[in-house]
Amino acid sequence: PRLLRAAGVAQVVPPLAARDGRLHVPLCRQAGGLQLAVFAYITGRGGADAPLGREQWRQFGATLRAVHQTPVPEPLRRALPTWQEPGEVGRWLQRALPVWRRQKGRTAAARALIEVIGVRYDELQALTARMLALHQRLGERIAAGELRCALCHSDAHVHNLMVDQQERVWLIDWDGASWSPIERDLMFVIGGLSADLLRPHETEWFFEGYGPVQIDWPALATCRYAWAVTDVHAFAIEALGERDEARASSSAAWFERLFAPGEIVALAREGEAWL
Repeated sequence: PRLLRAAGVAQVVPPLAARDGRLHVPLCRQAGGLQLAVFAYITGRGGADAPLGREQWRQFGATLRAVHQTPVPEPLRRALPTWQEPGEVGRWLQRALPVWRRQKGRTAAARALIEVIGVRYDELQALTARMLALHQRLGERIAAGELRCALCHSDAHVHNLMVDQQERVWLIDWDGASWSPIERDLMFVIGGLSADLLRPHETEWFFEGYGPVQIDWPALATCRYAWAVTDVHAFAIEALGERDEARASSSAAWFERLFAPGEIVALAREGEAWL
């Protein structure tokens, strides 16, 4: 965010500098290398707390366009995660699925989830294999210069927006920033992650602010597949590793919801039409 603010992207929140100018400092010796960064507080509401209006979607679009157009110095670009990360998650998931369905489970919720994984095992393997095949093709296209990468937020949905008391929209939570095709961000506003999070007219309002763009539909479909597999991985890990029954139950419920109509797995499969 500091780079973006310096480049003129107004509605992001940069970290506050420490007295010695650093943007983050070690938390403490006992924190295992964790770093502390401090940000200005935005008084207002979350972007998902109430529907955004037309002007707010326009602001969101204009901000994300500015992010994608911001030049990134080579040293920082090399330090950023890339489009390759979801592929690593997918390969890990392929290895984990056979192990998971043989586990006993620490909690009742985990044991129930292991049964679900067993029932959906072939489906999960097919989903992961499809994502990895698409991801490999995406990498080949990037290497061939068919598809350009840019600075991406990589988690640009309404839960990572804040609306201040002047009704300005702020794009927050930059811990997942990456060097990726812009479709990694645009998938959140074209189809989204869930039918509950996005309506068609909101996509139109967003692009009134973002402006004209040539969307690479196969890349967007690939990014959505990658998100689906990443969510499957994340919620399974949380449910199976959690000792607290309530938290394990919540993660297991989210895992099962991923496969419901209108949710991310179904949306990823609908994207087959673009491939």
